[in-house]
Amino acid sequence: MSEALLEKLHKLGYTARLDNGEIRIRCGKGLIAVRVTTNNPEALSIVESILPPGAPRFGREGEPGFTAFFRGKMPGQEILLADGGKIEILANGEWISVPPEA
Repeated sequence: MSEALLEKLHKLGYTARLDNGEIRIRCGKGLIAVRVTTNNPEALSIVESILPPGAPRFGREGEPGFTAFFRGKMPGQEILLADGGKIEILANGEWISVPPEA
């Protein structure tokens, strides 16, 4: 599955690689990742309001939140939450990891 996803990302013009068993994807070129590290219902509702329908999501077992990907233009930023979680918008060349079974 990992190799197929890498091939698909490369065909779309994105930079991606395998690194320590995970798939690393470089955001930018219209690819945006939103990483949410909280289970706070209010924060999750806000994130849901900016995601397009059907945006692919990946979670990690035992960790709160998820990462979603979509195409668009948006500045990168990091929002720190009162519960210690974060909402990160990665859009300007930042790298993000997803599980290989994604």
